[in-house]
Amino acid sequence: MGTEALRVDTCKSRPHTRAHGYEIFKHGTSARLPRATEDRMITLCIRYTIDASKRADFEEYGRSVAAPIERSGGKVIGYFAPTKFAGPTNIALSLIDFPSLAAYERYREALAKDPEHIDVARRAEQSGVILVEDRSFLQRVS
Repeated sequence: MGTEALRVDTCKSRPHTRAHGYEIFKHGTSARLPRATEDRMITLCIRYTIDASKRADFEEYGRSVAAPIERSGGKVIGYFAPTKFAGPTNIALSLIDFPSLAAYERYREALAKDPEHIDVARRAEQSGVILVEDRSFLQRVS
């Protein structure tokens, strides 16, 4: 896999299927699912486009979602809000470690059932703070 990032489309409006080791997305693109990731630590990077006027809501979301993530099997490296002194004020990030792709898949199932996470996600949805979530996997090289 090297230093390349694997983009995994999780948008509910674009259903996908798996075939022969590829994610096949409804809009016609695909991404190779690397076998090597199965036994290596991976980091989920979520790039958020947020409503900049609701930065405090994102901070609350980042603090509130950590416990359900940890309970579900992820190791939160951090949630990062934008600053006003450099760069875009509407881009935020989170980084979450997993021992393998299989562990990530188990985490997704557990997180979807976690009552606290369901409540945190509902509050974020109601506030309108998160406009877009773009997920990718990174592999640490140092």
